[in-house]
Amino acid sequence: MDDPNFSQENAHQPSGQQNNFSSFTSPTNHVLGNHMDGPYQVNSSPLLIFLEQRRRQLDHVLQIHNMQLRMSLQHQVSSQNSSILNLVDSLVIDALRQKNDELARLRTELNQLQQFARTLEQSKDFWVCFAEQKTELLDQLFSKMDHEGLLSSSNEMDAGSSSHIVNLEVTSIERTQPNMACKCCNSHSASMLILPCQHFCACKTCATHIATCPICNSPKDGLIEARFD
Repeated sequence: MDDPNFSQENAHQPSGQQNNFSSFTSPTNHVLGNHMDGPYQVNSSPLLIFLEQRRRQLDHVLQIHNMQLRMSLQHQVSSQNSSILNLVDSLVIDALRQKNDELARLRTELNQLQQFARTLEQSKDFWVCFAEQKTELLDQLFSKMDHEGLLSSSNEMDAGSSSHIVNLEVTSIERTQPNMACKCCNSHSASMLILPCQHFCACKTCATHIATCPICNSPKDGLIEARFD
């Protein structure tokens, strides 16, 4: 509690003394105020250091995280690019394989067509030569038959047929071998002239079934039936 005497004494003191007292207490309060501000200023430095350290730690963690994320993205992109390249390579290889197969097939078909064309050319040459030979053979045969008197009528000859039927008079064949047996069956008389070898050695039944002459084994190209009256 306040001392009333002290208060009264102060009240009775002149105003100048009161001002001196006030001026005396003001520096003290200022000093106390400075001492009150000091601890806050001293304690704020460790806090700032701590915050700075935490900020740096967070920055470091973020940098590591960003680096890991970037590496992960790069790895994913690289993996996807590899997958896409492998897929493209596979598609290209399949397409090339199909094209190669198609080209091989076309080459095979072309070779077959060329071979077929060569075969046709050879066949054409063969048939042309065959026709020329047959024409020459028929000319020789007609000349021979005219010379021997075996041709009875030229109207009975069909030049475009492989089997010619003519009426023959009795010739030297009949006179030398009047009843010559068929060389195939040995049961019927020979009545067919085999071309081009001109062997008179088969009956009509056997001559139509044989492919070669029973005497010389040459291929049969035609027949002439001899009718003896």
